[in-house]
Amino acid sequence: MTRLIRILPRMLPLFLAFFAFIIPVGAQQPAPQPAGARFDITNYRIEAQLVPEQHMLRAGADITLVPQEATRSLVFELNGSLRVESVERDGKALTGLVQDPVGGGALGPSVRVDLGQIVPANQPITLRFRWSGALISPEGGPLATKRLAYIGTEGSYLMYAARWFPFHDYAADRATSDITLIVPTGVQVAGTSDDAVVGQQSPKDGAIRFRFVHRQPVLVGNFVAGQYINKNLRFGNYDIQFYAKPGSEGRINGYAEMMGHVLEFYTKNYGAPLFGTRLVVTQVDDDTLDTYSGPGMIFLGSKMFDSSRPVPEEKLQREVAYQWWGQTVGLKSFDDAWLSQGLAEWSAFAYRESTLTGGAFDAAQREQLERALTFEQTASIARAPSALDDQSAAYQSIVFHKGAMVFRMLRETIGKQKFDKLLPDFLQSFRGKNASIDDFEKMATQIAGENMRYFFAQWVEGTGVPEFSVDYQIIRTRSGKFRTRGTVKQT
Repeated sequence: MTRLIRILPRMLPLFLAFFAFIIPVGAQQPAPQPAGARFDITNYRIEAQLVPEQHMLRAGADITLVPQEATRSLVFELNGSLRVESVERDGKALTGLVQDPVGGGALGPSVRVDLGQIVPANQPITLRFRWSGALISPEGGPLATKRLAYIGTEGSYLMYAARWFPFHDYAADRATSDITLIVPTGVQVAGTSDDAVVGQQSPKDGAIRFRFVHRQPVLVGNFVAGQYINKNLRFGNYDIQFYAKPGSEGRINGYAEMMGHVLEFYTKNYGAPLFGTRLVVTQVDDDTLDTYSGPGMIFLGSKMFDSSRPVPEEKLQREVAYQWWGQTVGLKSFDDAWLSQGLAEWSAFAYRESTLTGGAFDAAQREQLERALTFEQTASIARAPSALDDQSAAYQSIVFHKGAMVFRMLRETIGKQKFDKLLPDFLQSFRGKNASIDDFEKMATQIAGENMRYFFAQWVEGTGVPEFSVDYQIIRTRSGKFRTRGTVKQT
């Protein structure tokens, strides 16, 4: 596209230096999408008991939802290690229940519920679920080698992505919630809530109850439970609340200061995040992901607290950015992951851009470009979520690193002033809502004052990188110096 030539004076040296890193890799075929009626979950009311000695979860929930089309059956995602014991509607048991603990295709382990009769579109209904099971290993979860939920005496954690409760439409179906966790006396529970959380003792049962409420729709269900050193630190306008295991508290102060700087940078450039001014940071084991984010909450693996390891600044900068991109602004579907993962990676790079100088910044820039171009031809940014495993190196390269550089190219194309207006306007327009790449393109077009379809078609929906032809002459001047004169064309 000829209009992209405008970015070449600033971006061309970066591209030319790293075209050599492009390695074509055969793309995977997307798994078939499962059939199922569309519906929107509006509220969860969950009571869950954690039994660490048995690694056991016992839970019940009233789930209120609205079918988007007339239907007699609904399909929920649920961790394959958990077994649904009953489902009721209006006090009556629903017997047409089919649970697939393994799952085939894109959905994974699931539960299909026959409602007994056709329910009209847009008519709210409430289903009461009861389920239980042991959460020990990755088995039944979405990742083959990493567990996203675990219950044990050394510490427990429940992440939204683990599907530890029945939900629908991963990363997109936000809901209000009222969740109570019941744990043995002496166990602390950390999560986020709109109300103050105070443990309610139940001496008769030898247990304590913690209640967490979200009145704004969010991606619910993120908690840790165990024995922790709790340390609350204030940085600027933010309270950062750490839950670390004994012996791991050495990095808390340094992490709080770094996260505080990042929080202030993002707030200044994008606006306030949805979670308010309190961020919960919790330590989990190394059998899960190194980092994971929920609304107002960040999980960090134990290795992240190991003082002998380098401080993982880039990861932490990106995790904090998810509070804006993915939590404050959600996704209409996982196909729009670029608006969360790519934009979070870009935000982290923009922070480094504001703090690094000279050779350090040049090195960071080169590394980012190398990561962005390694798997460039495997899939487009728009196609990668459905075509690739989101834990693969190819996916990370395309959605995170190329994704970040496309935001940078967009800034160079429309100009810094307009780009710096685009992101806070996008955040404000979709605060507490879900957005798609199409929504972002429309806003980019509006702010740029020109149709940006050409840019998104080439850089978000297309693969490959531009090819250039160079025609130049080297001229010796009268003063004995040399000057290069020529043209660069995109072909």
